[in-house]
Amino acid sequence: MKEVKPSKKPLAIYYAIVLAVLLLLILRFGGQLLLGLAGLSWRRWVKSALDLGLLGAASVLAAKTAGRLIDDPARRDWQRWCSALWAGLIIFSAVGLAGMKLLWTDLGDRVTQWEGQKAVAEYVGVFHEKVYPYRNLLVRGNEVIYEWWD
Repeated sequence: MKEVKPSKKPLAIYYAIVLAVLLLLILRFGGQLLLGLAGLSWRRWVKSALDLGLLGAASVLAAKTAGRLIDDPARRDWQRWCSALWAGLIIFSAVGLAGMKLLWTDLGDRVTQWEGQKAVAEYVGVFHEKVYPYRNLLVRGNEVIYEWWD
């Protein structure tokens, strides 16, 4: 009788999710470091998209990891419960943080004109706005050219 081997597809999906999380981390924080050295920064919408993508990918990774640990017959019951609790906490935290970002912060910025030049205006707090030089669709300058408080 022929032995049936388990499929490698679930493991490949798991490693693809791990790779996606690592790439998002490198792009978000490594890119910010390199841009900072050049006197630039990510635009607000790029930061928000990378942060929300990272939260989503980390939640999927937590669920897949917990699922792998829960399905392992060599694990004791308390280890399975801890795995499920860990995944639940990660997912709940990611959803909560994404909700706070969506409710209490401005995820975007706006491109405007300031003294004859293109500029990027960002709300950084309640009644607090900063204006930076526009560079392109993804990045802006780091130096503040105008700051407004009310």
